[in-house]
Amino acid sequence: MDDPSSSVAASDPAGTRASCPSCGASLTGRYCAECGERSVGREDLSVVAFVKDALYELANVDSRIWRSLRSLLFQPGRLSEEYLAGRQRPWLGPVQLFLICNVVFFVLLEFVPVYTFTTRLYDHLYSHPYSAWALGLEARPGVSFRALVQEREAFTAYARTFDAVTAGLAKSLIFVMIPGIALVLHALHARRRRYFVEHLVFATHLLAVLLMAIVVAVSAAYAVGRALVSFGLGFPRNEDAFISLLLLGFFLPWLLPALRRFYDQGWGVAALKVPLFIVGFYAVLVAYRFVLFLLTIRMV
Repeated sequence: MDDPSSSVAASDPAGTRASCPSCGASLTGRYCAECGERSVGREDLSVVAFVKDALYELANVDSRIWRSLRSLLFQPGRLSEEYLAGRQRPWLGPVQLFLICNVVFFVLLEFVPVYTFTTRLYDHLYSHPYSAWALGLEARPGVSFRALVQEREAFTAYARTFDAVTAGLAKSLIFVMIPGIALVLHALHARRRRYFVEHLVFATHLLAVLLMAIVVAVSAAYAVGRALVSFGLGFPRNEDAFISLLLLGFFLPWLLPALRRFYDQGWGVAALKVPLFIVGFYAVLVAYRFVLFLLTIRMV
């Protein structure tokens, strides 16, 4: 059996290894002068060291996590520019950053009902362009959704299971919206002849920001609702419309400068493309919900 200490010694800056474990450059100290990689010594292979590194990364306000989130939210379009320019080391990658925002978003769903990406069965059947067709599909062998909704208890039980399954499925399926959003961006900027991957990078950052905007909008709506109730007033009658207005209020101030910066266009051109993008995004969202519906009914 190999001696575990031998592998540690090989990566110990005071031991026999004289090259960087990442890029192979010669080491003259603990940190590589070429790529900044830190060599690992025995003191790094303890649980205490592992926990300290994790806490430092989370608590350090200048860590890549917080630095990337700040830039993503408050410097629209910059992270996409940085990534495509090759300045990637100071930042989290687009997919890493999206995963963090995705986790935050779906954690929120455990406390507040948000149905933007986890559409309820009732909404599938009555609120979308494909609803009339969906009602004719079979919910179970020989029973269509149109017939099932007439049986209140049976429909309620089915809907409860459907909504639980679709919530779990949406956590991974939401990724399929990224290429759809990239196609919309490509259509709006076809004359610029960019590589499709450039649109993909920007679309990944855009969807991450949208998830955070939903979190903020829903939290703000909840706070406003509580304040209104405390003053003896009721929550705004159309709750979804109120949240949508808040969402646009948080998202549009990011979208306009982001389009202007990343695609290097004037404010007027960017402003004209914002409503076109929203229309295209809605089409992508409907397509996503349709796919989510078809996959969910196969799993219920």
